[in-house]
Parts: sequence; C-alpha cells; structure tokens
Amino acid sequence: MKNEHILKDLFGSKKESQRMYNEFMIKSRNPELRKLFLDLRDDEMRYISELQQKIEKFQTKPNILSHIFSTRLDN
Repeated sequence: MKNEHILKDLFGSKKESQRMYNEFMIKSRNPELRKLFLDLRDDEMRYISELQQKIEKFQTKPNILSHIFSTRLDN
C-alpha cells in the first residue's frame, strides 16, 4: 500500500475519533469527563492537521515518471 493511501486511511480514522470525542464531550454532564473528551478531541485535531500537511506534500510532490517524461520532452 502506498504511503499516501495509508495517510488517507489514518486521516479518516482520526476524523472519526475527533467526531466521537466531540459527541461524548457534548453529551457528558460530568465536568472532568467533559474536559477529558475536550483534550482528546483537541489532540485528534492536531493529528488531523499534521496528516493534512503530509498528504498535501505527497500530492504536490512530482513522481519520477512525470520528471522523466518532462525531461524527455524538453530535449
């Protein structure tokens, strides 16, 4: 499996975790538990941001074939 696909799968998983923690936080009546879910949600949001940046790097990075073909066309 390509690294980009792994990152995208992990991204989806982290988004689901972030959604779940947010939902638990909203439904909880215990302030300490709400704080815990808030912290966990915020952690997931940071991971999501980092993953987005890594995925964008993969998408903007030219692959070896495009480099070879563009070099051949220039000659």
